[in-house]
Amino acid sequence: MSGYKSGLAPLSRFLLNAATALSLVLCVAAVALWVRSYWRTAYVSGEFGDRSSMHAFIGEVSGGAMLLHWHQKGSPSVIHPFRWSLSHRPRSS
Repeated sequence: MSGYKSGLAPLSRFLLNAATALSLVLCVAAVALWVRSYWRTAYVSGEFGDRSSMHAFIGEVSGGAMLLHWHQKGSPSVIHPFRWSLSHRPRSS
């Protein structure tokens, strides 16, 4: 090499490069999904809790915008396993 010293150990450099690459991939994926939202609508929903304290969320991405609704009933108690679903359909005009 040319004698350039970065001051980082090889493992630190590898981890930094891996984190940078992952960040770039996530950024490109977010932009692709944002552009896709102009033609398709995506929904995601989930719920957890028991009957006395149910928590649920519904998310929608459509037309370049994201909506997130959070609903809760009762007070938090024992949290049961998380359930979620994802669906999509062509965007209506």
